[in-house]
Amino acid sequence: MKYKNPPVVETVLSVQFNPLRNFGAGQLGAYWNELGTEWPNVTEAPGVEPEYERFERAPVWEQAAILRFSSKLDVRLQIRNTARDRMIQVQNGRFFYNWLKTSGVEYPSYESVRPEFDEHWDRFREFSLSHLHESALQLNQWEIIYVNHIPRETVWQELSDLPNVFTFLRQPVLEGVCISADGIGGEWRYEIEPKKGRLYVRIGMTVRKDDEVPCVVLTLVSRGPVGNGTSLNEGLKLGHETITQAFDSFTTADAKKIWGVQDARK
Repeated sequence: MKYKNPPVVETVLSVQFNPLRNFGAGQLGAYWNELGTEWPNVTEAPGVEPEYERFERAPVWEQAAILRFSSKLDVRLQIRNTARDRMIQVQNGRFFYNWLKTSGVEYPSYESVRPEFDEHWDRFREFSLSHLHESALQLNQWEIIYVNHIPRETVWQELSDLPNVFTFLRQPVLEGVCISADGIGGEWRYEIEPKKGRLYVRIGMTVRKDDEVPCVVLTLVSRGPVGNGTSLNEGLKLGHETITQAFDSFTTADAKKIWGVQDARK
């Protein structure tokens, strides 16, 4: 489905590849320089730890963050465009392309963002060939992330209203005790069968920076291996379809009406 006013505030398309030889701060700077004046804003961040979806053994039941950070990893360069609604992130072994919601700008849809990712990913591959003398990047993982912020006083007023927003939530009731919910959090994981990848569903809360309004945060992450018959293009397509179907399934008809549901795909 497609929405006139979807709650999405950020999308990330990324690809993971085997680390390159001699790829350091100098090469990151050279890559940024090649992007030109349209991408003037740059910051450094800790590198993102590699992620691998494996299916050889039974899953380990443990809490796990969607993105794990380590100071031992190489630096990650975050490069924003002039409008600050797009961001390229690159480190040795990972390339990201983000759409970032800005005031008054509508979500451009996956069909618009995906060609932008392809263009910049191709440019990075050409850079690695000409500057790092790599014959080909060895890809091993694809990933898509959708971050949705759902502010209070839109489709919910109190946390007890959330079962009217999400089909998978039912607030537990404790009889005989004077309590009320003041927070929510959880994570679920699903296999994209047969062993094509996984979908991670994470729910939590945050406070919007510009007006301090509480927001429920629904993050959907889909990722899986590249190889064994699955290309990067096929993986990203599968990831987007999985996230779209999950969002449609996990949200109620009442919430969809408020977000302006339409007939086409999100």
